Amino acid sequence: MSATDSLPEDIEGLKSLLREKDAELAQACATASNATAEAELCDVSLVAETEISDRRYELRARECVKCGKPHYEIWRWCRASFARWLMRPEFQPDEFLEFVSNIDEELLTPPHILLYDFQQELDRVNSPYGIKADWSYSFRLIEYGRQRVS
Repeated sequence: MSATDSLPEDIEGLKSLLREKDAELAQACATASNATAEAELCDVSLVAETEISDRRYELRARECVKCGKPHYEIWRWCRASFARWLMRPEFQPDEFLEFVSNIDEELLTPPHILLYDFQQELDRVNSPYGIKADWSYSFRLIEYGRQRVS
């Protein structure tokens, strides 16, 4: 049996599974040596939510134990698929809808367009002598992708 065989097929099942895992994490935090501070770390509150077609986005916040400021996460539900982004420290809740609209467009890009864009980038960096190897992170990603596609 693979790991995905045990996953629920619907959003409610995934939410239930996530709540169980959060409860387990909260329990583990409560039994830790610094129970009060770590229990606060486990508390995730819903700040905002929005839906686009069959995709649901939730902005959640955790209070930082060290600085007391909220740390934001964005959760994405799409049928049986779940994703979570940890936002940068300077993220503000009023940026939520803009982030959601941008990421939603990116995630809906069809594979053939992604491959076409990748091919255009390869053509840009290729020369008759090969790829310009500056060993930067972007170069390594392009080289990895080139090997995977070929």
